[in-house]
Amino acid sequence: MKSKKIISAVLVCVLAFAMSATSFAAGKGNGAGCGNSNAAAIAKIEHQVDLANAQIDKLVAHAQATPKDDVDWLLWKVDQIAANVRAKADKCGVQIACEYVAYEIDGRVVLIDPLMVVHL
Repeated sequence: MKSKKIISAVLVCVLAFAMSATSFAAGKGNGAGCGNSNAAAIAKIEHQVDLANAQIDKLVAHAQATPKDDVDWLLWKVDQIAANVRAKADKCGVQIACEYVAYEIDGRVVLIDPLMVVHL
């Protein structure tokens, strides 16, 4: 009976240690694919931001060129793209900001938020 308590206590200690070690490894800036330094992480996210903004520009041009009302679809796509880049930036510890730009689409003024990396 006493040996079961000792084994249980040892297993709890090992489990607690293993969980704390993994939480340290998952800290900001240590995400997989972020690069070995803060500068590398920023460069990678800046590239992702550039690609996302190019996608957003193409979507806006498409929405402006079509006669159908596709503003809701456009905003949904832009939100998906921005959320994807923000998740990658958060994983790498890089801050992202948006500044709204007004576009006229389907007879309406629509605010679209291109992304940019915040340099601290």
